[in-house]
Amino acid sequence: MVVASVRLKAVKVTEERFRPFGQLVRPTHDGKPFDSQDARLNLSQGMPRFYIMRLPRRGMSFDRITYHEKVTQCLGGLGEKDWY
Repeated sequence: MVVASVRLKAVKVTEERFRPFGQLVRPTHDGKPFDSQDARLNLSQGMPRFYIMRLPRRGMSFDRITYHEKVTQCLGGLGEKDWY
């Protein structure tokens, strides 16, 4: 197996840049009334799975990522700690 390292350049995300992948959802203040800026969820494929994983500290690199054909994946942190 050949292992390669690829350096990616981070760019600021915009609605226009993200459009090919779906809706860009930005953070909002708690208590904001529901409006068109909220996530438009398509739940027609059944019940989504939500769970919290425990991962050892891995730093800012990874060597594999799981492909999900019909769903997206979101990683986030709890509390005031960075998740990355």
